[in-house]
Order: sequence, then C-alpha cells, then structure tokens
Amino acid sequence: MCNLYVKGPSHLSYILIFVSFFQWTTDQDITDAVLGVGVNDFVEVKFFENRANGQSKGFCVITLGSEPSMRMCMERLPKKELHGQCPVVTFPTKQALNQVVLKLVYFVCI
Repeated sequence: MCNLYVKGPSHLSYILIFVSFFQWTTDQDITDAVLGVGVNDFVEVKFFENRANGQSKGFCVITLGSEPSMRMCMERLPKKELHGQCPVVTFPTKQALNQVVLKLVYFVCI
C-alpha cells in the first residue's frame, strides 16, 4: 500500500489519485477544480503521459498540504463536473493503481 502522505522539504504533503478526465484537461483545469471545492493548500498536480505519443493516460496525482484538504477533495471532487464528467478521486493504493491501469487497457483495446 502506498503512503497517503510524503515528507517534503519543509512539511508533509498528502496525495490523491484523480482519474477519469479527458486528454485535453490541463493542470489549470485540475487546479481550478481543487480550489473550487474549498481547498486552500493545493501544492501541485502531476499528469502521467504515454511515453510513445505524449498523450495523457487519463489520470494524475494531486498533492495537498493537509489531511482535511485531502478529505475535502475525496468528498467534494467526485460531485464536481469537469468537462461534462465527474472525476473519480481515490487514495494512492496499489489496488487503486491496478484498477486505473486495467481501465486504461480496456479503453485502448476498444
């Protein structure tokens, strides 16, 4: 199981996996969605891309500054539409990562 937090240079950071968004979703779209649910200690967003073509794999990791913000995102982000669809937000567990990969393989095979 992955850690829900990582120790940065000066503080703890809390991470979540943000899944199910379109390839044209930008870091600013994700940032706006996170800030729009009331989080005020958003740290960063990291997208995962296909090495061969540079396209997004459809998920990213968001880093937050506190546990209350992490819980707020878990509660509120799945109810917030982003380009017409509601994202899935989950803790960074090995099982969650495997489900993301299986989902992506399914979409590639269709």
